[in-house]
Amino acid sequence: MCDSRSIKILSDLDSAFRRHPQLKEYDIVPQLEPVANRSPVVVVENALGIEAWGIKLMYQYAYCKVMKWRENFKDSRGRHLRLTDASFLDHEELISLTRAVILINPECYTVWNIRKELICSNRLEPACDFKLGSLILSKHPKSPETFAHRKWLLKYHCHCQNSSENSPGDKRFKLKNNNESDFRDNLVNEHLLEDIVRQELDICNMAAEKYLSNYHAWSHRIWVLQTLSWSKKNIVESELEATKRWASMHVSDHCGWQYRQFLIERTIDLVPSKTTQLLQSELDFVSELLASFPGHETIWYHRRYVVQALMEHDSYKLLVSEFGEETRHQTKSETSDVVDMQSIDIELQKDMKCTKKIKLDKCILQKAEEAFVDSLLKGCTYNAQIDLGAAYIKWIDIFVTGIAN
Repeated sequence: MCDSRSIKILSDLDSAFRRHPQLKEYDIVPQLEPVANRSPVVVVENALGIEAWGIKLMYQYAYCKVMKWRENFKDSRGRHLRLTDASFLDHEELISLTRAVILINPECYTVWNIRKELICSNRLEPACDFKLGSLILSKHPKSPETFAHRKWLLKYHCHCQNSSENSPGDKRFKLKNNNESDFRDNLVNEHLLEDIVRQELDICNMAAEKYLSNYHAWSHRIWVLQTLSWSKKNIVESELEATKRWASMHVSDHCGWQYRQFLIERTIDLVPSKTTQLLQSELDFVSELLASFPGHETIWYHRRYVVQALMEHDSYKLLVSEFGEETRHQTKSETSDVVDMQSIDIELQKDMKCTKKIKLDKCILQKAEEAFVDSLLKGCTYNAQIDLGAAYIKWIDIFVTGIAN
């Protein structure tokens, strides 16, 4: 039996969206019991709130009605009909019901698919779902289905922008056949994408701030750059600078560092001439963070990535620039089994075989990193930092030995 309060709450929610089209945030108000005769839907400064006691009532009503409608969309063979084949439906009510469901439970992919069909049948504007998705992510920043729907919206929107004369049939075809290669072929007007990309990056940043180590937000951010701005050097470089500030404030966010590694690799692909400068700058940046934030495993792992990238791109000689003189001084007092830096320099200038050069170069790498760790841990009493430094030295030894052999 339908509770009349459910219909009233849903009506209040619809009114809130009509009166406040620029809603920015959404959350559940911890009010477990109704107060007087007040609506549980509250809007304050473009922030939407729904009191907890009204959530269950509205969700049960909206979900059950949507699922009942869905069951009726079947032909004689039991296959679901499209909305265009079910003209008896009130699409405005369907929009309202599906919105109520995914505000509370954004992982209901059946409801997202219904909204896709509404968009493809020209009964719902993509812009409405862009706004709705942003609102949902303010409450559920780690919702994979919301990010998946945004991917579909971006593909659909860009396809329509570049194919304004497409028929509804073509759009339905895109709903089923929207692979990455076909999508990239449709991106003929890159100027239209600039604002979209910036908007998506802002949404990802908001979601990452609300939920740390948000894999879905950072993965979506990578997808946006790979799909919409793969060759945009200015966007990649601005993102690299922005994540530098972000990483300085979130030093333990593994996902954020992984995204930064993606940006470094992409920058190297776009501007190979800056490889050495970029990697050396990143190494200096990591060195500063290790000194400022001791005991954070994520930073040590990122240093492993940078050192490995230096080796892969033949930029290892710069590792000696900061610690070379100190290492030379140390080698004078060490035993004979330690490589002498002066003899290494002499040998590097000779016309040697490639294998011998590799072994000597790896010794330079190992010495430089050992010198860095020694200087970093000198006087350090923080056990976590000491253990991580020892683990890093062990990794360097294994890494150098493995490559040299």
